Amino acid sequence: MICPKEYLNATVFSWMTYKDFEACEKLWGTICAHCGIGVLHRGYWQGKTLLAKNLKGTASSVLISGNKNSDLSVGDRSLVLHIFGGLGGNKGDVAPKIPLTNLQFNAGHFAFGLGKIVIDPFTGQQKLNIEYKKVYAHNAKGIVSGSAKWHSYSGSLQRGWMYTRPLSDVFIKHAAFSNPYQIDGNIVFDPLENVARELEVMTARFRSGDGTSLAQVTTTNSCVQDSNQAMYIAVMKGLEWMRAGNRLSQASVADQQRFAQLEDIMSDYKNNIVQRAGFRQDWRQSMTDSIAVNKEYAGTFESYLDLVQSLKVLVPRWAYDDISVLLFKHGATEFFVRTNQVGGVTPDIYPLAPGFDK
Repeated sequence: MICPKEYLNATVFSWMTYKDFEACEKLWGTICAHCGIGVLHRGYWQGKTLLAKNLKGTASSVLISGNKNSDLSVGDRSLVLHIFGGLGGNKGDVAPKIPLTNLQFNAGHFAFGLGKIVIDPFTGQQKLNIEYKKVYAHNAKGIVSGSAKWHSYSGSLQRGWMYTRPLSDVFIKHAAFSNPYQIDGNIVFDPLENVARELEVMTARFRSGDGTSLAQVTTTNSCVQDSNQAMYIAVMKGLEWMRAGNRLSQASVADQQRFAQLEDIMSDYKNNIVQRAGFRQDWRQSMTDSIAVNKEYAGTFESYLDLVQSLKVLVPRWAYDDISVLLFKHGATEFFVRTNQVGGVTPDIYPLAPGFDK
């Protein structure tokens, strides 16, 4: 059975309503590949309304896949993308507003993470076990760069973000990315573990500012840019290592096929997401350039050139949406979880989607 909107161009789906997505879900049992693009571009933040604030106090989830028989099961591993939005209201964020409109820009925050489906020991039900790798500059709230479990970062009753900010996590399962590569029964390359290691190095560097005691958000250093730098370097180093020394030919045919898929994914990631960032000097040197504030570098032509070269990973929402769409087009199964200031009455604030909202 095929969704009747299959013939539409992907760009049209940005204008689809949530009712269209619901109709597709009833037809397929999940959301098809074609309508899934619409969910990625619009539906997962706006739902049945035009504004995120109208979703306050709600939570939702949606599974999208190009294969209607695809599902998630215990033991599945994944790359996780995380983003949170802004706060509106009397006690909301102070954010720049667009002249002559009510729109304000909410940068939000971006992070990668690792996920695995496990059995909850208390309920006996399946649950997502998520560990974020948070790249955080030094900040007034005292949030430290490093690893954080979902139940501590988002769900904690004392400090959990899901009670005050709108959050979105996407669990991305793709065989080429999620499963390790083996030679003679030994794991020789695990993309997710490579990404985790590089992100741990990056978060450690942000904690100390490379030993200067200050890590600050700049035009070329931020949660989203440096997370994607770590991701890019981690996978590219693994691909290069597998190609060297005739290792790839020793892998199974299935692993060689998955490896070719991973190469295609990273080629698109480089060309469409990081674009020319891969040519930035600091992206070529495996994160050896200092992330500390460099007054001689700030505001120079070189700094603005680096900014232009990594423009698509400048804003958290852009990176989150574009990476989700890219991996989905390569056949990934994606499970989105959205919360909108759940768990209590907070009349002085309301959720704002990352990017432009009002």
